[in-house]
Amino acid sequence: MMSAFWESLALYQQIALCIAVPTTIVLVVQFALLLFGLSDSGPGGVAVDTDGDGLPDMVDNLDDGPDWDEVGGLKLFTLRGILAFFAIGSWTTLVVSLQQSPLLSITVGLISGAVADIIYAFVMRAVQRLQENGAVQLKNAVGTVGEVYIPIPPKKRGNGKISLVLHGKLCEVEAIWDGDDFLPTGSKVFVSGLLGDSLIVERLTDHA
Repeated sequence: MMSAFWESLALYQQIALCIAVPTTIVLVVQFALLLFGLSDSGPGGVAVDTDGDGLPDMVDNLDDGPDWDEVGGLKLFTLRGILAFFAIGSWTTLVVSLQQSPLLSITVGLISGAVADIIYAFVMRAVQRLQENGAVQLKNAVGTVGEVYIPIPPKKRGNGKISLVLHGKLCEVEAIWDGDDFLPTGSKVFVSGLLGDSLIVERLTDHA
């Protein structure tokens, strides 16, 4: 039956189906990971892929100029955006081809894919702005207790990272301290202040 169905399709319909199925599966997996927080981040300097291009944002944003994948302030050529283009475009082509000519079906499919990519770019820009706005809530970490995740250099000479629960979510946040030696991984710390996007910490035993 599947063989008969496949043979009943025109070449462009077969191509569209071959594109639609795998890209849709990958999209579903990507959004499932995003939903369960496996490709998202907490606030405060964590390397995270918020735009869906497969690269952490802190790597993406090393250049102060416009990104190669950015058009009019929208990131259109990201991994998920391209997947959305092919998935929506291919399924639209297949559906329209049931009633219309191949040329019209492919044209409508390309337009639908482009619209899907643009909509996705708008959504991700809104999400990224919400995350940036949420960074100011780091002040709520002051007075909490965390644990050193990446060793913190002495005398505020550099950033380490601590893990702590913030807004009900386990986060990894950049931290500095003014002690004379490194704070090793596993050390319990008290968050005493905020400097930019970094938390100021001290040993929990010193605070007590």
